[in-house]
This record gives sequence, structure tokens and C-alpha cells, in this order.
Amino acid sequence: MSKVVFFNVPAHGHINPTLAVVRELIQRGEKVIYYATEAFRPKIERTGAVFCAYRGVPDYDLAGFSGNFIRLAALLMEATQSAMPALLESIEATQPDYIIHDVLCVWGKLLSQITGIPAVASTCLFAFTPATTSSSFGFVLNLARMVSTSLPSLVRFGRAGRALARTYGVRPPSHIEALGNHEALNIVYTSRAFQPNSDALGDDYKFVGPPIAPRDDATDFPFDRLSGGPVIYISMGTIFNERADFYRACFDAFAGGEHRVVMSVGDKIAADGLGVAPSNFIVRNFVPQLQVLQHADLFITHGGMNSVHEGMYYGVPLVVIPQMAEQGLVAEQVVRVGAGVRMDAVRITPGALRAAAARVLADPAFRERSAQIGQTLRAAGGYIRAADEIFAFKAAHNL
Repeated sequence: MSKVVFFNVPAHGHINPTLAVVRELIQRGEKVIYYATEAFRPKIERTGAVFCAYRGVPDYDLAGFSGNFIRLAALLMEATQSAMPALLESIEATQPDYIIHDVLCVWGKLLSQITGIPAVASTCLFAFTPATTSSSFGFVLNLARMVSTSLPSLVRFGRAGRALARTYGVRPPSHIEALGNHEALNIVYTSRAFQPNSDALGDDYKFVGPPIAPRDDATDFPFDRLSGGPVIYISMGTIFNERADFYRACFDAFAGGEHRVVMSVGDKIAADGLGVAPSNFIVRNFVPQLQVLQHADLFITHGGMNSVHEGMYYGVPLVVIPQMAEQGLVAEQVVRVGAGVRMDAVRITPGALRAAAARVLADPAFRERSAQIGQTLRAAGGYIRAADEIFAFKAAHNL
């Protein structure tokens, strides 16, 4: 049995893909000590891992920074500077055999450098390197805009990096490196077929696909109401779901038509606070997403990586309405592989929603391409393959 410390950032989209992997590692005999913020304690402890809350780091809302990569990089460097003394103390007391860290965890990368403990990177989005992002004109343009409007963040990033270098004798990462902390082994929760510019990445990147595992979702969902017409599933995820205007536009777009519409509105809006739902709608705060997707003909989504993966895993074509920069990258790739279309979040009208849905539902090529990518996601191996690669890494390092 080995002891591993897992560092992650406080975001559902980063933590959720790792839970099945952690559970599998524990079943194979590993002891996993998992660092996150208190909000994630219950779901982490359900895996069997030992939960630890970060000390010296504000319980920040990652979503507030993820729309601007420069501000996010500054936040990560400052969080690293704040957390490092307590984390070093913990590492010295715990004496783990290896580290796993999310690619955004600059502190995980630097702790490995300082202590010499081997590390594995966990990548819940795309592998993020200059080689994989430079071909995206939209990304490069957005990054230039972010730099031009974020000079104070650039100063804060540099100040924190210099302080870390002086105190610990490490080379601080660049802005791009801070958003994709590369290790000797990089577990990427997608397939090479969906990764942009995957031919630019070496064998140290292991594309294991989404670690989709059975969930204990509620089973009282009225699946019998989904017969009789095409099923549209609508969800804006766990962060950007306080969008009453968007949900009412969906009412106007699809009310009274042939479609059966399932709409998940999250916990920030009362399901009955939107007014009377049209008779062909099922509106819930939460729905069993994996089960609903197996009935769906179309998925209207915010473009979170986990949601897009789950849609394509079941061969469902997509209308993607990205709410922040990283979701824009996902939407761009969905369009590139032919699995769906993208809509601009600021130009949502009932007519535009109807037109986008009609376009995707009418063209079987979208479903075919979604199913083809879904096949690559299923074949990649999921959480079992991720654990296999981690154990191969252990063997290579005599752990």
C-alpha cells in the first residue's frame, strides 16, 4: 500500500472527475489524503479518502476568476504563496509516497520540486500547453484581451512568483505553465480524438476518457413522460445556472411543440419560481443527468467539460452556450469535431434557440459525430485506466 496526497481546486468540474479514480485507488489498497475546501468534504469522504481542508488559503470562488486566465493565474500564485508553509509542514508530517495534483494546483507542482516526491497531474479540461492552444485564434485573441485589461493581475502574479523563488529556491511558472502544470505523468480525462492538437503531445499524456461511474441519483424522475417526441435536455451546470431569463427563453422557444423538454435549473432558482412551466416541460432543480441523456435527442449545455463528455458518451448532439473562456474552448472543439453547434451567450432569444435546436435535430451528421467521439471516450478506459497508469507510474518510480 502506498500513501498519496491529492491536491485539487475548489470547483465541481475539477473535483468530480477525480472521485471515481480516488475510489478505485483506495479499492486497490492506496491510502488517499485529499485536499480541497470544506464545501467538498462530504463527496470526497464518500470515496473513502481522508479529507483535509486547506489552511492559509481563502475559500475563494474559482468561478469568479475563470473568465480571465490572467486573473486566475495571479490567484493561483498568491494561493500557492499563502498555502505553502502549512502544506510543507503537512507533507513532512504525512510523508506521502507520491502526489497527485490538479493542473491548476501550482502548489502541488512546487511541493513536488521542493520535496523530491514524484507527482502526477490530473487534467479535467484539455491538456493546456502553448502547442495545443496556439492554433485557436479565438483563444489567442481572448488571451490578448485578458492581458490588456489585467495589468494589476500581471503585477501580482510576478510578485508572488518572485517571493516563492526567494523563499523556496524554485523556478516559478509562467502564466501558461501556471494553468497547466505538467508532470512526468499527466492523466487527461478526455480522448485523443477530442483533444485539440493531440499530435503535439507525447506519451507522458495519458488520455483516459471521462471517469464516468454509476451514480446514486434520485430515481423518482418521471421517465414515462419522455415518450411521444424528440427529447431536449437543458442544463447550465452547477456554477452559471442562475439564469431565469435564459430558462424563460427556453419556455418561449419550445412550449407546446412536439418536443419533450427536461430542464435542470440547479439550486439557485426555485423550480416553481419561473412561473408555470409549459405542459411539455419537466423542470427540476436537479435531474439524474446520465439517465436523462440516455433518452435525449439534443443536449443544450453551458459547455462544461464534464457535461459535454457525458452528452457525447451517449451519442447526444449538442448546442453549446459557453459562459466563460474555458467553455469557449470546449465549444470550439465540439464544432470542430462536428458534434454540435455553438451559440453566443449574449444573443440568446427564443427564435435563436429554436433555430439552433432545429438545425441539430434535422441533421443526423451531428448525432453520428457525437456518437463517434463518444466511442473514443468509452474506449479510452475511464477511471480503471487512470488507476492502471498511476500504478505503472508507481512501478517506474519503485514506489
